[in-house]
Amino acid sequence: MSGKSTTQTQTSSVMKDPWSPAQPAPNGILAGSTNAFNSGVGSQIYQGPRVAGIGSTTQAGLDYMKADANAGQGAAQATPRSRAR
Repeated sequence: MSGKSTTQTQTSSVMKDPWSPAQPAPNGILAGSTNAFNSGVGSQIYQGPRVAGIGSTTQAGLDYMKADANAGQGAAQATPRSRAR
């Protein structure tokens, strides 16, 4: 008996997307940021102070220097200016 033996091979492949479990989080973030951008939230210009305030000690020092400068101004104006010859 001469019988031919045949072998049949079947191959299947499955593609898995490794990122699919992580997609909901970035998609949610992008959707939220797009909604915020489209609504205008955060587009208002800040109207508050842009520098830190001056402390009481610094303000006192500046006031002292201003008073000193004003006190010396009268003496400086009273001194005759020398004329260049």
